[in-house]
Amino acid sequence: MPSDFGEGHALLFLDFDGVVCDSEGECFASSWLTWHEHFSPPAPEHVGRALRQRFHELRPLISSGEDYVLIQQVLAEERLSGVTFPANQVAFDDARRATGGDRMTTFKSALADTRARFLTDRKAEWLRLNPLYPHVRSLLLEAADLNRIRILSTKAPQLIEHILGAAGLSMVPGSVMHASSRPGGEDERKLDLIAGELERTGYAAAAFVEDQFEHLTGPCAFAVRRLLCDWGYALPAVVANAELLAREHVHRISADQLPALLQPITG
Repeated sequence: MPSDFGEGHALLFLDFDGVVCDSEGECFASSWLTWHEHFSPPAPEHVGRALRQRFHELRPLISSGEDYVLIQQVLAEERLSGVTFPANQVAFDDARRATGGDRMTTFKSALADTRARFLTDRKAEWLRLNPLYPHVRSLLLEAADLNRIRILSTKAPQLIEHILGAAGLSMVPGSVMHASSRPGGEDERKLDLIAGELERTGYAAAAFVEDQFEHLTGPCAFAVRRLLCDWGYALPAVVANAELLAREHVHRISADQLPALLQPITG
């Protein structure tokens, strides 16, 4: 890990779902409840293991929260048609566009409603389904200073703060940054938000750890070391594609490399 991102001039940006938090269990439960309560009632009495596995296979393709409900729609269509949906990004992006912005917006608001009730009525279960990755949690708990860390996610900041608080972590106020999602379209660019935060704080460079390759690509006005983690939900084929990563100036980072990145920044 190059030392230039361990000096005092750098900020560290961490995506949340798939980098800090292993939220797939909660995302499955919340989207399943949303689908059957709002779009396809009544809910079955049991959730089959095969359905949960198919959700896991499609999870790496999501861009923002409403996509979880889109997965439930795709799986419902699979069951009706008997045709297996191709688990690739192009097919999923096509399905998102075909679903349309209005329905994706409805997915977004329905999921938010379900999550709010889930958190209020069954908080302990909701938190249990949102564990932090143990190696990330321990590093953050041991950190002397979290002032130069930002959480950057399309997830609502208040949900992230609930999860971090339950794990014993208290971030600096304002350090949980929200990247707006655009249902049926493109999310707000995280690299643009990073550039804005660097400009605001006067720092010259940053490191950015993500599990979704697309968020690491494209132009940025500042020097940002782009790191694709291998412990989250990144597609294995992308993580293993050294030529693709090199072409986009993205580097792979493993769990055992994370301490070398965090320690100089957090003390």
